[in-house]
Amino acid sequence: MMACMKNRILQIMIGVWLGLAACGTTNDPKTDTTDIAVDGGGGAEPDSAADTPTVVDVVTRVDIVSPLGDVSVDTVADSAVVSEDADTEDIHVVDVLDPVEDVPEGIDIAGDDVGAVPDVQFFDILQDTSGESLDIVEALDISFDTQEPDLWVEPDPCDLPQDPGRVTLRRLNRFEYDRTMKDLLGVTETPAESFPADDTGYGFDNIGDVLSMSPLLVEKFDLAAEQLVKTALFKPKIPFVETQLQAEELGAANGKGVEYKGFYLLLYTVESVIGIVNLSHDATYTLSARAFGQQAGPEPTKMRFRVDGNVVTTFDVLAVEANPEVYAVDVQLSAGAHSFSVDFINDYYAPDDPDPSQKDRNLVLDWIAVTGPYGVPEPPDPPMRKAIMICDPAKEGLIACSLKIVTAFAQRAWRREITLEEAQKLASFVDLALSQGDSFDKGIELALIRTLMSPHFLYRVELDPEPTSSVPHSLTDYELASRLSYFLWGSMPDAELFELAKNKTLNDDEVLKEQVQRMMTDPKADALMKGFVGQWLYLRNLDNVFRDSVAYPDFNAELALAMRKETELFVQEFFDQGYSLLDLLDADWSYVNGPLAKLYGIDGVNGDDFVKVSVDPDKRGGLLSHASVLTVTSHTTRTSPVKRGKWVLGQLLCQEPPPPPPEVPPLVESEVQVGDLKEIMKQHVSDPLCQGCHMLMDPIGFGLENYDAIGAWREQVNGFAIDPSGELLDGMTFETPADLAELIRQDPAYVHCMVEKIFTYSLGRGTELQDGCLQADIADQFVQNGHRFSDLIVAMVLSEVFRTRRGEPLEEVVP
Repeated sequence: MMACMKNRILQIMIGVWLGLAACGTTNDPKTDTTDIAVDGGGGAEPDSAADTPTVVDVVTRVDIVSPLGDVSVDTVADSAVVSEDADTEDIHVVDVLDPVEDVPEGIDIAGDDVGAVPDVQFFDILQDTSGESLDIVEALDISFDTQEPDLWVEPDPCDLPQDPGRVTLRRLNRFEYDRTMKDLLGVTETPAESFPADDTGYGFDNIGDVLSMSPLLVEKFDLAAEQLVKTALFKPKIPFVETQLQAEELGAANGKGVEYKGFYLLLYTVESVIGIVNLSHDATYTLSARAFGQQAGPEPTKMRFRVDGNVVTTFDVLAVEANPEVYAVDVQLSAGAHSFSVDFINDYYAPDDPDPSQKDRNLVLDWIAVTGPYGVPEPPDPPMRKAIMICDPAKEGLIACSLKIVTAFAQRAWRREITLEEAQKLASFVDLALSQGDSFDKGIELALIRTLMSPHFLYRVELDPEPTSSVPHSLTDYELASRLSYFLWGSMPDAELFELAKNKTLNDDEVLKEQVQRMMTDPKADALMKGFVGQWLYLRNLDNVFRDSVAYPDFNAELALAMRKETELFVQEFFDQGYSLLDLLDADWSYVNGPLAKLYGIDGVNGDDFVKVSVDPDKRGGLLSHASVLTVTSHTTRTSPVKRGKWVLGQLLCQEPPPPPPEVPPLVESEVQVGDLKEIMKQHVSDPLCQGCHMLMDPIGFGLENYDAIGAWREQVNGFAIDPSGELLDGMTFETPADLAELIRQDPAYVHCMVEKIFTYSLGRGTELQDGCLQADIADQFVQNGHRFSDLIVAMVLSEVFRTRRGEPLEEVVP
């Protein structure tokens, strides 16, 4: 029922009545009706005081989600008396006259008596199945008994109090953690790759509401902090290799050896024992083997050492079984993997010799070994050690120096100034280390680890002077610096931002604008490509894409990487050069390397390097023709018009359809492989309740059917010629993929969607009703400045919603 909320009248949405909210990206008929409680004309009185009638106005709103924009028609009917049922908390409309009069043909209305409120009937309004278009406003414009004309309309967002909303305290996500550690400690390790995956909300993984903290993640944070602090503070230890390999376990390379007395390997003919070792440095290493010989013939047993097949030295093995000896030699070796061979090279066998001691010469090995490195110079201090250890405790004193070090580090790590009390707590770890007999450096290590395990580091903390007040207040300069740096760089503020924050000048409009322009030209602004664009366009999904090797033999990890690189280079040029983002949809150029050029049928490009090329705009113009987008919106064995249409609606127009019902079965793949997919889909979505969503998605998806599941152009599939033409719900038609791209380019929803995506990503929260006015202002600035990305970023950063926040009144807190 459409009336299950306490103390409020729900706005009645035509989209729900027609089943639109019950359909999504899967194709299956589903019957769904919405019950509307109306009085049968008896004018019933409320059963109790809890059912006190309220005079409201009923607004019928028609929401049609179109690829070319939202079309809404509001019809205000006469006022009606409603009451809330005390038992069911359902809202009932009463005193309604003639609820079924003037119903157009094609609308099926059925009634059931209900006992909760006397003389009330429920009417199920079903979608027309005649195939004819409906005058929906007329169908639902029912005449009501007027009590008090107090017309209600949906509020204009610009008439609402401008509210910056509330951003939930945000944990650093995996992407931000690694980049922050790199800037803070100068390390290159990326430990967050082993962290649990971050949840996403509103299409992004930096949304405060979904970034939870688990016990496993706490353990991962602790381990990463310990490892990275050691790397930043202390010289790397030179790993000393002492690899001893038992000969009897290695065995003879050619099988001509036997175990001897359970401890040795006896080589009875020309034979080798080979071990593989990995060395860390270019240095001197000692090769050795413990052995003895069984002598016979005119010369002693001989043993040879080789490395990677090259002879190093040869020994006369004079040692006897009672006293095996270690034979060793020093050799200069490079870092990396090497094979170490010990060879028996002078076999002698004379079974007829009357002297038993002269009948057989053998080599008996106990083990072979490699040790080292030797002579490696001591490595220098890590580059960040000097930046962290900013004083000498021997000169400035233990207490003063420890306070100085931890204060400077914590202020950068916590992205704000810290108090003396906070600094003293961190410095106490130095006292603890010294009391346990450890060094000053060990105490600093513990203090830094504690700093990195603090919520002030792991979370992007923004505080409210009055936590329960809904009155907006400005962010502090330090908080604003963090918002700005994590938006554009995915990392902590740099020295210049910290200095501006310290001087409390960052919040000035001109200063902010200058900082945005500076930061956008910094290499660290690649965070917008990896963080924002990677999720907006689904480029990250390419890491997990697989294709049927029979259907798509050319697809591999290298090609997937090339697909992603093309789109990144393509979009980055728009960012860097200030091109209009409208041209993203139909640009007649792109970037390709050899494998991608082969996929696209472009001649003259070979190798792995990317070059800028002109493309045929009818076949390969703009984002919709990029193999990256086309691949992530396809199935393993075939294309998916539904996925592609849903991607366009959701990512380019911000009109993503709702998810499908859980019981919807998939297409029968055997039918798809031999039939015309367009015709099969028409039959598959014949149910009226699913048609609503598929009427939105499918025409768009079929408009891209000339591209196969990895983005290659094709003219037919399964023997059927491809027809990419289509008609959108507003009646606009297209004949080719290029025509479809042009329609999307002209749609104002495309510009507003880009604003909404940036709005969500920059703030770390979803959009709300009151945001509409501000987003419209930002969109206007975006359009007036030629749709340039840099101007969109500046407008977002200069907005009040980016620079302010508020508390959370108690009534908003979810229990």
